[in-house]
Amino acid sequence: KQQVKNVRACKTMIKGGSGGGGSSSKKNKIRISEKVLFLLSVILLAFVYTGSLRIQAIDIDGGAPPQTVGMTSEPDADERTATVKPNEDNVTVPSAQVITIPPCADNPWKENENLVGSCPGGAMKPHALEQAQRTDQASLIHQCAEDCCISDACITWKYRRDTGCLHGGDVRLGQEKDGVSAWCSDHPPERWQGQYVLKRGGGKILADREATGGCSSDTWNPNEQTGQCFGLGDVKKIGSESAQSCMEACCQTEECGAWQWQQDLGCFYHKRMHGCVDVSDLVVFEAFVGRRKVQTSRTYTDKRGKSWSMALN
Repeated sequence: KQQVKNVRACKTMIKGGSGGGGSSSKKNKIRISEKVLFLLSVILLAFVYTGSLRIQAIDIDGGAPPQTVGMTSEPDADERTATVKPNEDNVTVPSAQVITIPPCADNPWKENENLVGSCPGGAMKPHALEQAQRTDQASLIHQCAEDCCISDACITWKYRRDTGCLHGGDVRLGQEKDGVSAWCSDHPPERWQGQYVLKRGGGKILADREATGGCSSDTWNPNEQTGQCFGLGDVKKIGSESAQSCMEACCQTEECGAWQWQQDLGCFYHKRMHGCVDVSDLVVFEAFVGRRKVQTSRTYTDKRGKSWSMALN
């Protein structure tokens, strides 16, 4: 409305000044022209300012949402597992803390590894953290690593909240075949399917396949052993498609007494299995955190003599 009034005022001024004559008339026309130019400038600035506000409103309403920086959320209980990234020693522990594994200068930890899996057969022994000043998980892991670093007897260390700190000698990892007999899985604990199709004891067969019902899809119990068992050898090429195909492959092998299958890892079977993980407490499905010192006498090779290294997620 104000803009319309300004325009009308300009027209009135122009009409009022058009009837004079002489020098006075020229001066009046000049003054009127200056006022008109001034008013037009004001109107133009008003239009520009109004348009600018509208553009800003469009940018705010229609633009991308602001970024949130440095915010994290507490993971769900089933997601609270220890993880490690390649070439990094930052580890997320069950309490959602991010810690740094202390380096071991004199005996460096093997690079690009995190001992997340189980080590059967008593390869690792409990280690008391007498010097720990704090009881949070990050501090306990830090102390477990430092104690192993300064100990000549300790080559490998691991930690999980149910087992506490574990120390041990050298171990083979995953598909490694060179070195000592002690072995650790390179996979975090998973739920398995499996069963004894023959039950042995004292050098005798206590229950044959008919008694166990393990070789028939009508009577088998694929969830008899859901915790990982050991002693089943390497993954089998035949039978890894499903739990049933693994059972059938085992039963077609004369001396097979037990099998286990896991969707991502495949089929395993052998005469017997041992060290099956007790699944009564779900903490057993959480990953460990751990490292081992480099041994210059080792080649870290698989059964074909090829270099083997852990695949990190």
